[in-house]
Amino acid sequence: MNAANEEFGAGCEAPGTRSVTEEMESNQRAPKKLIIRPLRREPKLPQEFYQESWTHLARALDQVFSPSSRRPLSYEEHYRRVEDLCLHHLAKQLYADLQREVDGYLERVFREQLSDPVLAAMLHVAQGSAQAVEPTERPAFAPVLDVWRAFCERFRDIQAIFLYLDRTYAAESPQVPSLWEMALELFAKHMLAEQQRVLLPTLGAVLLEIELDRKGKQRGDCSDLRAILREMFAPLGFYRTHFEPLFFQQTRAFYVAKGTEFVTQGTLSDYLAYFEHSTQAEAERCRLHLEPSTEKPLFAILHDVLGRHCVSVMMDRGLESLLDAVSLTDLRRLYVLLRSIDELWRLVPRYSDYIRVRGTQIVNDQARDHEMIERLLALLDRAEQTEREAFQADVRFHNAAQTAFEAALNTRQPTPAERLARSFHDLLRVSSTSIPEPDIRRKIGKLLELFRYLSGKDSFLAFYKKYLAQRLLFDLTASTACEQYVVELLRAECGAVYVNHLVNMLKDMDLSQDLLQEYRMGPGSGSSRLPSFTCKVITQAYWNSSESFLLQVPPGLESQQRSFHRFYHARFSGRRLIWEPSLSSAELRVQFANGEKVLHVTLSQAVVLLLFNERDAWTLAELQQQTGIADSAELERILDSLSSSQCPVLIRERGAEAASSGPVTAPARYRFNADLQTSRRRLRLLDIALLERPPEQVPSAPVASPDRQHQIDAAIVRLLKKQKSLSHADLVQQLGAELCFGPSVSDVKQRVESLLQREYIGRDERDPNLYHYVS
Repeated sequence: MNAANEEFGAGCEAPGTRSVTEEMESNQRAPKKLIIRPLRREPKLPQEFYQESWTHLARALDQVFSPSSRRPLSYEEHYRRVEDLCLHHLAKQLYADLQREVDGYLERVFREQLSDPVLAAMLHVAQGSAQAVEPTERPAFAPVLDVWRAFCERFRDIQAIFLYLDRTYAAESPQVPSLWEMALELFAKHMLAEQQRVLLPTLGAVLLEIELDRKGKQRGDCSDLRAILREMFAPLGFYRTHFEPLFFQQTRAFYVAKGTEFVTQGTLSDYLAYFEHSTQAEAERCRLHLEPSTEKPLFAILHDVLGRHCVSVMMDRGLESLLDAVSLTDLRRLYVLLRSIDELWRLVPRYSDYIRVRGTQIVNDQARDHEMIERLLALLDRAEQTEREAFQADVRFHNAAQTAFEAALNTRQPTPAERLARSFHDLLRVSSTSIPEPDIRRKIGKLLELFRYLSGKDSFLAFYKKYLAQRLLFDLTASTACEQYVVELLRAECGAVYVNHLVNMLKDMDLSQDLLQEYRMGPGSGSSRLPSFTCKVITQAYWNSSESFLLQVPPGLESQQRSFHRFYHARFSGRRLIWEPSLSSAELRVQFANGEKVLHVTLSQAVVLLLFNERDAWTLAELQQQTGIADSAELERILDSLSSSQCPVLIRERGAEAASSGPVTAPARYRFNADLQTSRRRLRLLDIALLERPPEQVPSAPVASPDRQHQIDAAIVRLLKKQKSLSHADLVQQLGAELCFGPSVSDVKQRVESLLQREYIGRDERDPNLYHYVS
């Protein structure tokens, strides 16, 4: 029994029973359940929790506000306290207590550091004049700036401690300002307290510093001014509401006073320099001290008060002197000033009037006609330099100068055209050979600029043809290339028809050179014992007609003329040669006491001088008989050119009977001056002879009238062909724009009558002042 039980107990299990091991494994596999039951009582904060926390925070604020007794702060510890208070919904109370604490601190600071004596001293300085202020190291508003800087430094520590409050409660509540905004509101409240007890002296001190800066008497470091304006007034909101209105008012008053001072007793140069300095100073002040938004209204005041209200009076006082002196710096300042105030329209007509008046004075100065072109070119150079460097190449001034030059240059026609042609002559003649050709071309370009302003271009052409004939026929041309260059420029300006005669004149010289070489190669060119002979054959239609006179040439020269005459008629049948003594020149070798000289003279001068080989003295009547010159006035001009003070080859003296004849005028006698003293070997009496030409030989405006008649005719027909019909008044008006010169009313009337007779145009049957084109 026992054995069986033991066996059973060892190896068998009773029915309905589980082993201990199996039960334990089963318990391990079953999931555990966590049961959470509510507390029997809700936990509450201790009643002294907020008070204890605020006590620690208040001590921390005392350490922040009193850095002298400051112990090391544990920012993390205080930050945790603030966080705990906010998590337990005590943020609103904490925010109010912090605001009250900061307000109390500011009240103490304003009462202690910005007391009434300090503010009174500041106000006294601010109300004083800028001249009476004594220089100090710091500005008068320094106490207020120090309070602001100290407050900002301390409040950064407060923001570090109460950061959690700022980022949760203040940020999540729209009606609650941030800590920094709250601090600005409190500081601004104390600045505005007691009828702006602190703000008004501070504003006065700041405006005084700006006034001192404008007068060049600023005290101390300029960084203080920037700090109080940008770092204090701008965040507090005083910049726009309180500072800017007073600043603009002060600026207007300051520049009104300066403008009145310049208008009453200042010069234009000083005014322009001050305006430029003020503009730069205000721009620098805006950059360093003021807000960017202040710049535009500030410059509007400056331009209005110191610019628009003063510039017109100042220009009346000194603009002409600046233009006369070519004061480019001042003129550039004036241009910038007027451009900045959008009133360049004031300067353009004044500049045009100046050019016109100065040009008219030069043209009408008859005593200095010989300097007219040089003075006009100098005026043109000054105008171009002024427009380029002072007026920044503004096309409006260039156009105004062109109109003024055109009006001035055509006030005294045809004198400017004659003087301009004379300038071309002086530049292109032999005396200019010392000038390099590039310089000659450059000067030709400057003369051509004046030519463009001439309205009577046909008058200029007549004068130019006269001088060109002298250069070509008397071998005075310095450079044939330059002559052709001028012709090409004139062709580009006025067309091929305008320079047709000039081109053919140059062509005549080339053909004459070939013809002369052919003549010299022939058998009848003459003996080597005869004088050297050069002949130029010109076409009469292309050259100006000259006043011809009879001249008894020496036999040797007469034989050469007949020889060339036979050669030419053998070479060209049906052509007729006419010898022109007035257009002939000669070279004579003359023996003087100090050596042999070569005289370049006209043919008539040469004939007179050759007579002195026969005897030493001649009277006017004897010379007239020997030379065959019937016009005694012409002979006297020849003798005057030979006895001029420039080169007295002949000496004019009275006859022996003059001493006994009393008041009766004795006939003049001309004697050869063998004792002529000069160091030059070649003497040009030809130039003197050309200058002795009488005024009636100088071409004038009527010489060009036939050409103008054709131009007026063509313009009238062209206008009527285009518009079919025109009234007489409209025709006269449009002709002025169509032609390069201004035709007179009488000229237009004559040409209209001529065209009516030739039936190019017709007159209206009902209105006699209306013309029609006849197709």
